[in-house]
Amino acid sequence: MWAFKYEPDNMNYYIAGEDLKLILKAAINNVPNMMLFGLHGIGKGTFVNIFLKENKFECLKLNASQRNSVDDIRDTVNNAAKALAMSKYKIIYMNECDLMSPEAQETCLQLIEDVHKITRFIFVGNHLNRMIPELQSRCTIIEFPSNPPVKEIYNFCQKILSQEHVKYEPEILKAVIKKYYPDIRKTINAIEFSTVDGVLEKTNFFNTTEVIKNIYKAILDRDLDVIRNVLRSNKISYNELYTYLFDNLPSVSTSPGDVIIEIAEHSYRDYFCANKEINFIGMLMKLYKGIL
Repeated sequence: MWAFKYEPDNMNYYIAGEDLKLILKAAINNVPNMMLFGLHGIGKGTFVNIFLKENKFECLKLNASQRNSVDDIRDTVNNAAKALAMSKYKIIYMNECDLMSPEAQETCLQLIEDVHKITRFIFVGNHLNRMIPELQSRCTIIEFPSNPPVKEIYNFCQKILSQEHVKYEPEILKAVIKKYYPDIRKTINAIEFSTVDGVLEKTNFFNTTEVIKNIYKAILDRDLDVIRNVLRSNKISYNELYTYLFDNLPSVSTSPGDVIIEIAEHSYRDYFCANKEINFIGMLMKLYKGIL
């Protein structure tokens, strides 16, 4: 996949504003315990890979959404953190750390201090407010802004298309970037899957807005059969769907504040739930009870 094939391996090609680049370069040199936070697809994982390569550190990478209990910390993380490494430091890389339980986070506190001579921790997630203050205070917190430089994204995509010998119209490339901004990874995936026989085409990636508009119309018509058929017949970005509803539904309701509260609540639940369709339909049932 192009997103991995063309992942930058040094800071010269890394997409970020100059202020953030200076902070990240300092982190590479100083090697603190870190918390990296920001939206999906804007370079947190890529930076960690550059950090590890530049320093040649050994690393244990864990998905904290799956290994998030006190026992996981006591067993897997504790043993790995205390083991000697061949490199100057061993890195414990906790991805999706904002899904760790507060108890698991508390278990890390003393461990970070006990192993500071041989081990560094990197916590990566999307929501800093889900991390306990005591753990935050033991780390350098780096927030990744939600506005990476559009020109750099465009130039990077141009480079990929050139190396893959893909013909493209600048307006189509700009439309893809605009649609998926600021998610750089989604943008690269989109240009890859929209490339047909060596040409960047307007594919069904460009039809998402039309699909969401159809869902919106069906919501206003209270036609659940149409809504469910559209949801099941299309690849839906529920994040885009909730955003569209947030921008439009309050204006057609006599109680816009209540609409916003329900959208916010179910958008948050969407991040955790197993069946996104049920969560979405559940929201509509609440909205129909006197709000819409």
